[in-house]
Amino acid sequence: MPSPSSTSSSKADRARRALLLAASLIVLLETAFAFLPENKLVKTFRAESMPAQAPDWQIMGDSVAKGGVLPSQVMAGLAPDVSVHNGAVAGTGPEFAYFMLKRQIALGKAPKAIICAPSPHTFSSQRIALLVGGYARWGEIANIVGLGVSTPEVAYGILCKLSYTLRYREQLGSLLRGRRLDAEEQETPVGGETQTKHFTVATIHPMYKKAFQVADFNRALLEKFLDLAGRNQIPVYWFTMPVMPAVAEGRAPHHFDADYTAFLADIKQRHNVQILQGDFLVWDEANFHDMTHLNSTGAVRLSKLLGEKLAGLKLRAPAEALK
Repeated sequence: MPSPSSTSSSKADRARRALLLAASLIVLLETAFAFLPENKLVKTFRAESMPAQAPDWQIMGDSVAKGGVLPSQVMAGLAPDVSVHNGAVAGTGPEFAYFMLKRQIALGKAPKAIICAPSPHTFSSQRIALLVGGYARWGEIANIVGLGVSTPEVAYGILCKLSYTLRYREQLGSLLRGRRLDAEEQETPVGGETQTKHFTVATIHPMYKKAFQVADFNRALLEKFLDLAGRNQIPVYWFTMPVMPAVAEGRAPHHFDADYTAFLADIKQRHNVQILQGDFLVWDEANFHDMTHLNSTGAVRLSKLLGEKLAGLKLRAPAEALK
């Protein structure tokens, strides 16, 4: 009859073998999944959207700016030798801009001037796990941790960086439930045709029916971004993107525009940010693909408007604007 100590040792051995087997299966599955294609968002992060050479003007923002500003249309009203690069990256928020500009400066491709055109609703959301797991390089994670962010969120981002199943948990979960995802649901929309659904305050997303707020993490990285641009003598211009009537109406009771205007006034005073377009232009739904993204008609209209504003600055070299 085995002794109690030998029985305990046998159970411990079985537990260790089970854990080792589970870990081996996880590594095997993750290795196999690593050969599956990445979605558009992660590909965009990896490509980094770097210009071939340092542009005169660079657009920075998220998918709304990516699909809404057409460099060819902007340049049509500028001098022939002035270049415009759309460096906006879909799926990002204001906390990404610092790392984007830092990389460009390191590669000698820093723009002469920057046009910030972010979606204001992204300022209240902290995309820490996405920033760490999808965009940041290993060496950049230390900068993020140094800002005093939530350790669990950083840890989760690192796990996502290592794990295909965590990066694509929503898509894989839907597939396991037997639901096939359309491309529109998998990817962040960047432009498209005219939307056919009529939006009202009751039907727009709740994120467009609340006050303007800036999360501490986003504020810290926005400050670092503006400081970095200032130290490298890169002037920053701010350009608000148009909204549809339902979005403007949904924000009105929460004094969204007034709070956003106060926010712009503050960064203008402290960082010498120039305001190209501070008010929210309210455009008819015929200019939109969905609640926020412009369609081709709206993108051409906005790009020509931006080109006119830049031409009005009478710049050959954008850096001269602040002299």
